[in-house]
Amino acid sequence: FIILVILTSGWKGFYSLVGLLFTFAVIFVFMVPQILNGTGPVGVGIISAAIILIPTLYLSYGINKKSIAAFLGIIFALLFVGVIASYFIGTLQFTGFSSELSSYLDMETNNSINLIGLIIAGIIIAAVGVLDDVAVIQSSVVFSLAKANPNLRGFKLFKEAMHVGKDHISAVVNTLVLAYTGASLPLIILLYLRKMPVDYFVSLEMVAEEIARTLISSSGLLLAVPLTTVIAVVMVNKNYKNCTNSVIL
Repeated sequence: FIILVILTSGWKGFYSLVGLLFTFAVIFVFMVPQILNGTGPVGVGIISAAIILIPTLYLSYGINKKSIAAFLGIIFALLFVGVIASYFIGTLQFTGFSSELSSYLDMETNNSINLIGLIIAGIIIAAVGVLDDVAVIQSSVVFSLAKANPNLRGFKLFKEAMHVGKDHISAVVNTLVLAYTGASLPLIILLYLRKMPVDYFVSLEMVAEEIARTLISSSGLLLAVPLTTVIAVVMVNKNYKNCTNSVIL
């Protein structure tokens, strides 16, 4: 994997691997200890995501308006994911004991860990990877279109960029659903063999939790595309106005 990344991406691939190591460091050095210490998993998840994104975006794309727009789009989308995850996970009355691992974790920590919060933090961290990809590409599309056509600004630029964004949304949402389905395939086959009714099947916590993860992450993805596009368009317009003012002066 490392060899293929470097061969296909060169130094950018190498920097992305460095960013990957940093991601694991943040998870094991900051995120996990904070959750075990009783800190709110939602806040820890969003802070960890922000810490991970800053060097990752810098190493892969450098510090520029494109990466800044992508970063802001991801953070706003993650805040949205955190809010709706907290609401719906609470409304659906999950217990957090959807697997044996949760039971073992509960025993190991003497009931001191918030399992519901852990589900939400997991959704936030899982969403970062997909949002990173979508936001960076969408920001890059905006700046590329603006560079190719200097007359393309404002709503027209937003509209053109969203043509690509809509295609990307369709592809990535399907990817999310397939990823979660693939991870739960043995469970799905087992329940299918037992001929369970659909309403009972989706009411099982282990199934309902995966459905919630997919829908919440997809909702964050849906919001990230227009959000990042708007932020990038504003930055392009601001840069254009500054250049215009300089020419006039």
